Amino acid sequence: PISTGGDAQEGYYSMQTPYLQIENISFKRF
Repeated sequence: PISTGGDAQEGYYSMQTPYLQIENISFKRF
């Protein structure tokens, strides 16, 4: 899970964690 520092955002980010992580790795690799 990605830590955003917000309770409301945590729930939203929690569901999109896999998508965000994959995109984050893509950006990091480039």
